Amino acid sequence: MLERIIYLIIVIGILVMESDVVVQIYKGMKNSFSIKRDLRLVSKQINKREGGKVYKHLMRLISASDMEHIFISPEHFIYLCVFIFSFMFIGLMIFLDFRDALVLATGFAAIPYAVLTFKLSGKRAKGSREAVVLVQELTNNYKINSCNMREAIEATAISIEASATVKRVMINLAKNLNNASSSKEIGEAVENFRYAFGTAWADILSANIFIAVYRGVRVENSLRDLGKSIANSKKIVEHSRRQGYEARIMIRYMMPICMLMTIISARMFFNMSIGEYMLNQFSNKSSMYWLLTSIFLYLGACFTDMFFASRKMDL
Repeated sequence: MLERIIYLIIVIGILVMESDVVVQIYKGMKNSFSIKRDLRLVSKQINKREGGKVYKHLMRLISASDMEHIFISPEHFIYLCVFIFSFMFIGLMIFLDFRDALVLATGFAAIPYAVLTFKLSGKRAKGSREAVVLVQELTNNYKINSCNMREAIEATAISIEASATVKRVMINLAKNLNNASSSKEIGEAVENFRYAFGTAWADILSANIFIAVYRGVRVENSLRDLGKSIANSKKIVEHSRRQGYEARIMIRYMMPICMLMTIISARMFFNMSIGEYMLNQFSNKSSMYWLLTSIFLYLGACFTDMFFASRKMDL
């Protein structure tokens, strides 16, 4: 323990003594990253080779979760994860052995990715509920603009009065399609749209958009049928939610009510004061295990209820 603290103090001392060199290295790396970022933006415009699968996945995840104001590029996200891992690993090595520190530091480093994933899941659930409005608006604008899908998407992005999430996705789709010229660029723009919703109806709509934009095929009937299918699916989803409403109410309020009734029963039938009840509850090992098990089961049920209550509206 003492040796690890001394080792950490030595490392901090070396970094302080060589602070000028560290600052210069940081500035050089920052300038290098800025140049690479600018080159990557230019390469998109001139249709050069972009990053790999991991880079594209992170770029889509950041964009779809609307966190571009925090993570300007996937590099910033990676640097944050590396920093969290390094900081937590060095700190945990003082108290834990190498394996435990490595596992915990890795878990902490995965927190930013988990936050983006949960944020995207919430946006998908919220945006999927506006599917009927989105498809109807797009179908109407497709007819008005003489079956020109690009103009229909622009008009929908401007006129749609759904949630801010759907409006932002449509604006990004219109912007990406206006900048796209080849089938690959059109496919990437449509793929970003599909990824933002992550539903079966979004897959079908994306395929129709690609066919209409790239091949010029009329998809009016397909859009109309998709709108009818989504409307029918929405009725089924809303009916199932109403059926499970009583069960969700029981999950949320049953355990707190039972705990309160336990305290009242102890007072009424055993003549125990609240202090005596708390003493018996927390001084007994079996009672502590029962309480902790109940709390964990209750939290698990609440999180499960939140997950199913916020499910995406799909076909």
